Amino acid sequence: MRSAGLPAIVAAAHEPPATPRPETPTEPQVFVDETGVATFANDRLDECVQVRAIYESKTFPEHWRPARSVREMFASDDKVVPTKRPCEQQFAGMTALATCNVIWTRDDMQKLAQKHAAKVKKSSKQDGASSEKRVDDSFVRLEYDSRYYSYATVFEDHTYMKQCLEMGGDWQAVAEDSPEYNRARLEAGAGRAMRLAKRYGAL
Repeated sequence: MRSAGLPAIVAAAHEPPATPRPETPTEPQVFVDETGVATFANDRLDECVQVRAIYESKTFPEHWRPARSVREMFASDDKVVPTKRPCEQQFAGMTALATCNVIWTRDDMQKLAQKHAAKVKKSSKQDGASSEKRVDDSFVRLEYDSRYYSYATVFEDHTYMKQCLEMGGDWQAVAEDSPEYNRARLEAGAGRAMRLAKRYGAL
């Protein structure tokens, strides 16, 4: 479920088009709001996330932009770097040890919004108007693709695997008898030894 072959209309999600949009198209158009970020741990690539929100509308969707929200959420984190290309292209020379692919439909997102609103209302103990955010009628689906490159993240801690499954995602990891696994394990061990040596002044 990678992003190769996305329609050129994806550019419309990030900047105004070169020509004015027709106010009333005869047919709905597809708009894609897309963003990507990479996270680093100990100055090594840990995870790359690609999020695509897909809309179908006769007018440009302005109000509900999940991918943009993801981008803004990570904006102040100095361990996170924006990416300009899909993960498998941006880091084509590196082996992903695991992937998590999730697709949320409009109904899925509305259920999440309802659950979040109920949690906010309960924590605030207020009986006023609901804080539920209605999903835009033009929203079609949200595609969340994450690729993990760290041995520690994938094999020494199953937190991300658990989160992926809880989101209804598909988790895939390299086999523990594969060359990719063995190489990653050796590199992780060497990295830990190097950090310990630096900490105690051996290097």
